[in-house]
Amino acid sequence: MSTSRIVVGEFVFFGDSKDDGARGGLMEMRTVDPVAAVFGYSLDARSAMKLGSPYEVGRWSGVSTLKDNADAGKVNWILRHGFPTVGVDDLGKLVQGRLTKAQAAAATQAAVWRLTNHVKGVLNSPVPDRLVDYLVSHAVDVEEPPAPLSLSPASVTGSAGSVLGPIGIATTGDQLDGLLAPEAVAAGAVLTDREGNVLSDGAGLLTGPAKNGDPLFVKVPAGADAGGGTVAVADYVPVEGGMALVSPESQPLILIGLNKFHTIARAEVRWTAAAVPPSPTATPSGSASPSAGPSAGPSASPSASPGESVSPSATGGPSGSASPGARPGGSVPPSATGRPTGPGGSASPGDSGSPSAVPTSVPTTMPSSPPSAGGVLASTGAGGGIRVAAVAGVGLLMVGGVLALVVERRRRRRHGA
Repeated sequence: MSTSRIVVGEFVFFGDSKDDGARGGLMEMRTVDPVAAVFGYSLDARSAMKLGSPYEVGRWSGVSTLKDNADAGKVNWILRHGFPTVGVDDLGKLVQGRLTKAQAAAATQAAVWRLTNHVKGVLNSPVPDRLVDYLVSHAVDVEEPPAPLSLSPASVTGSAGSVLGPIGIATTGDQLDGLLAPEAVAAGAVLTDREGNVLSDGAGLLTGPAKNGDPLFVKVPAGADAGGGTVAVADYVPVEGGMALVSPESQPLILIGLNKFHTIARAEVRWTAAAVPPSPTATPSGSASPSAGPSAGPSASPSASPGESVSPSATGGPSGSASPGARPGGSVPPSATGRPTGPGGSASPGDSGSPSAVPTSVPTTMPSSPPSAGGVLASTGAGGGIRVAAVAGVGLLMVGGVLALVVERRRRRRHGA
């Protein structure tokens, strides 16, 4: 999403004070590429709205005003029975009065805020206030829509030298792209299928599309240090009304109607270093036994103390001492794996009384990084001069940004754009 603004609405009072409130109403969200409009309502009366903020499809559990809120399902009912899903003429008949679109939109928003923020939520006008009361009093629980795209489980663990997974894909789409985070690729990890066939290229991208039900695995080389990263999949997928839209910069929103969004799902992978086997007893010839007395000859064969590694130069060498810094079992610590650096016009709701006021099946994008000045997601690929942090929030956003670019390019090729 590139913008979000109130396209039609009025001031909603949170309490008895005329200064306690905010303008509320139907929200229009504009996507970046392709440019399209979708509609929704605010889920938090007390948080700020920032124009141009990026949004992603999220779950109710990730929205503070819906998480552990017994009325969360009623919000979904209000969306299906308020404006513009139901036109102003029909809403007016329900409350025996005439309504403008602005009043109907503000009343629907006020009803939502009564349940999410537990504020008074009135317009101080009789007819729209009756609509607020009607929507809240008649609302019943409507379940949260299923996630349009998810990876399960959300995290997998194991040790270097093993295959981590499976990570199952559940989606309403059919042409998913995928990416293994750069820090995992730098450690030598790859994406594979159940049979162990490598599915990712040198950059960690899936070489072919994934689909619903496919399992993904992460194969980690035996010599890798402890580490991890993320697996991400994305595509334009159908998203139902009632789904939350979340942003790290702006207030959470809830979507009206069925739309298609660029959606990203992520899972975390973590691995530990492979266990080092214990060292066998070393008996180099020509070295003196530490416990031997003065009469011990040069041919005495000492036993290395437990856990001590003997230098290869001790055999037949003049010193017979263990090499400094050797690990148990005689292994030399591998060198640290390097980590790469790098990575308009408003749409008006339909005519009054028409359920088609909300557009259906509008293609959209859901970038997880802010749009660039050129209207395309800002590049976060190699050469950006930014270090990708494993599992950190900035790392997740960068993975999402890179993957969004890949999805958009492949989408255009598939459609001949």
